[in-house]
Parts: sequence; C-alpha cells; structure tokens
Amino acid sequence: AEGSNNQNIRELASKIPIRKGSAIDKRQSYSEILGATMKQGGIEIGDSTQAGQSLLEVGTTFEKIGMLEREYLSDVYSKFFKPFSNHLQVEWGTITTEKRRLDLARLDLDA
Repeated sequence: AEGSNNQNIRELASKIPIRKGSAIDKRQSYSEILGATMKQGGIEIGDSTQAGQSLLEVGTTFEKIGMLEREYLSDVYSKFFKPFSNHLQVEWGTITTEKRRLDLARLDLDA
C-alpha cells in the first residue's frame, strides 16, 4: 500500500504543468464562454426587452466570474503547484532515503 501511495504522488507531480504561460492561461473558461453566449443572445433578442437586458447583465457577470476563475487558477499554479513541484523534485531523493533508513531502523528494533 505504501508503494502505491508513493507512485500516485509521483504520477500527480508529473502531471503538474511546469512552465508558466501554458495553455491554461490563454484559453477561455466555461464561465467566460457562457457569458459571451448569453450576451450575444441578449443582443439578438434585443437589449430593449427585459429578457435581453437580463441576458446581457447575467452574461457580463459570467464573464467577470470567468476572468476571476482564470486569475485564481493562475495564482494557485504560481503560488502552490509550482513551488510544490520544485520541492518534490529537489527533496524526493532525500525523502526516500530517510524513509528507507526509518524502515530499516524499525526492522532492527522488531528483531
């Protein structure tokens, strides 16, 4: 069970995007796409109608939510995933060595 946990952590760390400026930063979020579609629908219906005004207002709100979502993902990447990935790459050898030492010490005490 321990080996599978270590393997899962390594797999997770290998999937973390390493370089900044990747496609994550450039593509629109689903909220932004929904907002743009709602705004377009509001314009097609007519912004003089109540339904059109509502679609425009909600569409603008969804676009703002999408921009905030993209900003949040960028912050999480730069402030958590990137430092965590660097830490794992640097310290993984030390962690596994110390784990082996502790396992051997435990086996010596068990005997």
